[in-house]
Amino acid sequence: MWLREAEVERLAAAGPLGRHLATQIRLWSPEQRRIFSGLGGELAPDNAAFLHDPLTVAALAEPAGLRFEEIGVLPTVAEGILRTLESPLGPRMRVATDVDPEAARDAILRQLLP
Repeated sequence: MWLREAEVERLAAAGPLGRHLATQIRLWSPEQRRIFSGLGGELAPDNAAFLHDPLTVAALAEPAGLRFEEIGVLPTVAEGILRTLESPLGPRMRVATDVDPEAARDAILRQLLP
């Protein structure tokens, strides 16, 4: 789920915290674009930031737009990288398995904008 450049502009105009967040997003955006492009991904020109960590916070604060399921999750190391896999052998956890991007983006922005 992506934050668009127009939404970064709204954050920048929303006071000191918004300006700081917008600055951080603008610093990170070129690096994030390089990573995604290097993996063969295509990004829309107005994509400014992938909302991974904010989506985690939204799951706790305002889970609108998220669908949760109880599944088994098994941590494993594959090719030197820690991964979590869905597995009946792992402990059962409540996991967000789907997102309505517009609803979740709106929920995150509601928390950040006055």
